Amino acid sequence: MIEKKYNLKLAFSLVTSLFFLWGFSYGLLDTMNKNFQEQLGLNKANSAYLQFFYFGAYFVVALPAGYIISKAGYKTGIIIGLSLFAIGSLLFIPATNLHQFWFFLMSYFILACGLGFLETAANPYITLLGNSKTADLRINFSQFFNGLGQSAGPLLGGFFILGTQKIEGVSNLSENMAGIRSVYMGIAILLILIIVAFIFTKMPDQRAEEEKNNDFMKRNTNARSPFSIPSFRKGLLAQFLYVGAQVTTAAFFINYTTSHWPGLSSEKAAYFLSASLSSFMIGRFFSTLIMFKFSAEKIMGVYAIINTLLLILVCYGVEKISVFALMANFFFMAPMFPSIFSLSIRELDSAATKFGSSCLIMTIVGGAIYPYVQGRIADATGSIALSYLLPLISYLYIIWYSFTYKRT
Repeated sequence: MIEKKYNLKLAFSLVTSLFFLWGFSYGLLDTMNKNFQEQLGLNKANSAYLQFFYFGAYFVVALPAGYIISKAGYKTGIIIGLSLFAIGSLLFIPATNLHQFWFFLMSYFILACGLGFLETAANPYITLLGNSKTADLRINFSQFFNGLGQSAGPLLGGFFILGTQKIEGVSNLSENMAGIRSVYMGIAILLILIIVAFIFTKMPDQRAEEEKNNDFMKRNTNARSPFSIPSFRKGLLAQFLYVGAQVTTAAFFINYTTSHWPGLSSEKAAYFLSASLSSFMIGRFFSTLIMFKFSAEKIMGVYAIINTLLLILVCYGVEKISVFALMANFFFMAPMFPSIFSLSIRELDSAATKFGSSCLIMTIVGGAIYPYVQGRIADATGSIALSYLLPLISYLYIIWYSFTYKRT
């Protein structure tokens, strides 16, 4: 149990703010592909290196972060994550002065390493800040702020970054870089203030309690490897394919929207993306409600069928109509990450769950690979619409995974 000397409400509020921060960072990232294409003359495949370095950092840092957090505690892990996030944000100052894409990639990689620490720490920690009976309610409440951050990111990016190109065909590079610099300097200042708040706030250290609860892990010699469980192996692939589909759908959303909505600027398309990410947030809330009546795998299977049909329309590229189909895609992808995560570890014993969870976090690397592949397809075919066949294929596997999943 958590001692009364801790202010649980303050601790919960601070940890919940982290969900908003990494959601905001992700939402802002998706405006940058199109921005760098316009300002630095990149093709779609090269601009997708943003997602490669960003989500590749999760793959690199997941296991080290888990190890450090297990030894030093959640609070230390969070402070390390926030510090890396702030350092990466501050590196945008020289990056915007040099106008070098590789410098932006390095900045995003360091920033995302920080986010990897935050996600590894915050998701389990939020469930410990209070009564275990309300743990699901707390994490869903915090995930709401993650969705809020995702929808806020494109709004800010559209106004301060994409909005700097007002005259069609004319690139105002210096003003654009100044907009990026201002946004990330503001983020860095906010992060420093939050770091100070974490340093001076007494927070519960659950390592001793977890060690007691996980004592079984050391004593149980019959514990199975998670890779010996078929549902876990299938879930790893499902999560890799889903994350890839989700990230790449958003990464080229502005490209697709400006191509299939005559006269629409990149700035206005960013607002469309914000609306889509808002529908993602609503979709997560709605799917949570209907899970009281239907199983997670059945909901996910039906949603995957709907997304497949929507993406067929996206691939046809019908003016305006296909844009709405792409936007609707976000609503129906909303419950997939948490559903696949929970289904994948459902059959794991105590000794395998923590390691299995780390492996599932590593599948976020799908978000690093998919945008580059989709960008290559778009560049090779000259059609951003046809490139959406890639996420469509992912949903075909998720349909199979959902309807063949058997509870034990």
